Amino acid sequence: MIPKHKKLSKAQKRDFIAYCRGMRNIKVGRAKPLTTTEHATCLAHWFVLWDTHGIYADYKNLKLCWRLIQAKEQLNLTIDLWIEDLLGGQPVQGAYEIWEWCQDMPSWVWKSFVNSFRNRSKGIYVPTYYDPQKIKTGE
Repeated sequence: MIPKHKKLSKAQKRDFIAYCRGMRNIKVGRAKPLTTTEHATCLAHWFVLWDTHGIYADYKNLKLCWRLIQAKEQLNLTIDLWIEDLLGGQPVQGAYEIWEWCQDMPSWVWKSFVNSFRNRSKGIYVPTYYDPQKIKTGE
């Protein structure tokens, strides 16, 4: 039996909205096998089942669900590509451009970029301008 859907937590709602925005760029969703025969009541319910419990439930529009998964994967890949770009020595975008792009995204996107960059750049100087508060105030 799948968990009943009540409502999204604040963090789930924030992420769900970000991924739904990202779905505009994704044309075809990649199907994955369902892990239950039960049905989700709405897309948000399907999202909670998948994101929290790892359950791939049935839903009336599964293509939309697969596009949602790809939107999340695409955002995480984008963060990884930014890091690789900056660590490569000839960045196409600087940290400020990445920070500007993140202003329309949930705050976790910028935090994830900064934390991942710092973890992967051991031994490399990490400038203080990667802190969004210092960028805003110009420190």
